[in-house]
Amino acid sequence: LLIYWLIIMLFKDNILAALAACLFTVHPVHVEAVAYISGRADLLAALFMLISLILYIKGSDTKNPWLYLASVLSYAAAILSRENSLIFPILILLYHYSFKIRFPWKKLVPYIGVIMLYAIARIWVLKTSIPAIPSTTFFERVPGFLIAMCNYMRLLIAPLNLHMEYGNTVMRFSDPRAFVGLVIIIGLLALAVIKRKGDTLIFFSIGW
Repeated sequence: LLIYWLIIMLFKDNILAALAACLFTVHPVHVEAVAYISGRADLLAALFMLISLILYIKGSDTKNPWLYLASVLSYAAAILSRENSLIFPILILLYHYSFKIRFPWKKLVPYIGVIMLYAIARIWVLKTSIPAIPSTTFFERVPGFLIAMCNYMRLLIAPLNLHMEYGNTVMRFSDPRAFVGLVIIIGLLALAVIKRKGDTLIFFSIGW
């Protein structure tokens, strides 16, 4: 429902919103993220980030400060659900840039404040400001990122052999999937640059 509502607000297209929301709801690829009990963190983070963005857009359109406050509180709930919610301020910037809406930078301050409060709470409670660092180096993990992109594209088309945990195997640049993943990333970025002025739907979707 939130996906449907967000797309309606952004693109004013009922058919597009319905098709995207239905695909999001039934696509088997999401099983990987939510089939095990701790996967609820992904559900909660997605729920609260979508609510926060919808309330932000609605509040910006109506100039209603209560909607804006509710958006900030929802973001706080999202970041407490899962740390990947840290990406949310960038999604706000993407919204403004994609739809060529002037961005009042002061509106970003409360969201940054939430992040800072969360960081302080994390240091106080867990005695660390960052999650545990994997034993592999950054450059050892890069091929894994590229291969993951390749696998995600395959899973979107053919969601077979789904699993909740693929293990911590160290990938190599020599793996052909790493090259394919790099081509996919470069291709998507190039398409986004080409479409940044003429096709808001394509640019926003790739950016998202």
